[in-house]
Amino acid sequence: MKLRNKVLALLSVAAMLTMTACSNTNNTTQTSDSSKTQASETTNQKTADGKKVVNDALGELTVPEESKRIATTAAAHWTSVALLGASDKLVAMEEGYGKNKWVVKKFPEWANLPVVFAGNTANMEELLKAEPDLVIYATRYGDDFRKQLEDLGISYISDPKPDDSFTFLNRVKAKLVYYGEAIGGVSADIAKEYAKDFDDMYNKINEKTSKLEDNQKKTMLSVTSFDPITIINGSSIGQEWMTLAGGINVAKDATGDVGTSGRLNVSMEQVLEWNPSYIIVDNKGLKESIMQDTAWANIDAVKNDKVFIMPTGLMPWGYHGPEEYLMMPYIAKTLQPELFEDIDMEQLTKDFYKKYYKIDLDEEDISYIFSK
Repeated sequence: MKLRNKVLALLSVAAMLTMTACSNTNNTTQTSDSSKTQASETTNQKTADGKKVVNDALGELTVPEESKRIATTAAAHWTSVALLGASDKLVAMEEGYGKNKWVVKKFPEWANLPVVFAGNTANMEELLKAEPDLVIYATRYGDDFRKQLEDLGISYISDPKPDDSFTFLNRVKAKLVYYGEAIGGVSADIAKEYAKDFDDMYNKINEKTSKLEDNQKKTMLSVTSFDPITIINGSSIGQEWMTLAGGINVAKDATGDVGTSGRLNVSMEQVLEWNPSYIIVDNKGLKESIMQDTAWANIDAVKNDKVFIMPTGLMPWGYHGPEEYLMMPYIAKTLQPELFEDIDMEQLTKDFYKKYYKIDLDEEDISYIFSK
């Protein structure tokens, strides 16, 4: 029975259902071995209907032998699917970066994809019309949504089963390997190649920065909002790429009402007390607000023009997506340029997008990514 028919039996009320949102770093050598990446190999078990079993953080789940129609609930998901050579398999996505002009220009087949997920809410009617055979599920959508998928017979995955080697950076790599295994086909091989490249980059940076004395490291603050002033503390992936790059997150020990990805609001007085040498923001408008506000004028990063904008391609590089591979060398070269003179970020970026997304970047694209 097609999924669109199942809805008549399983959904008798509203099509739009609102779900309740639910919501480290080390200097050791990275390895692509699955035991070090948290990547969970399939169990090689098969179900009676020809599906395979995977080890997910949510338990043992069944998925198609090779997925053909995929729906994603987060930007880090569809960027992963695209990197894994499966962009043509996407049938539904969430609101956000996937619909911006630059992304659609690179992936025109996404222009008409339905936006099924928004604000931790799932439009089940539209999802059923898309007829996915696999949903990459973000836990913030809640257990009710997951139960609906199960009732409708739609396979889903979430995260790889965690192990003792957890770090946020490690998790980026682990997810790619896991998604590759779950999707199947060529995606599994692409994921393993990505994991190797990721480890090589991590180790290249770590080999140099792990030898730095504290007085050689650069103090940094990641700011995600101007009013209120929102920063990230030590419970975030940003903590890890700052540390790897030879930096010190001045807000590492900041406490308070911590939100998603270590975000919390702080006062201007606190920022002045920290007085970071470098600041990174995730959009041009935020940088302009900081640079033009007199309250920030005495911060060393502002005085010395060391306020940087996080590069953005398919999504911002520093927020858990596959482009995290590029965030590591970008922030390392930003903080410790003398150690990484051999890294040409523009060429590295072109090579990465060509290899993994089959995109040829021109100078206009480079300007967009680096907010020039």
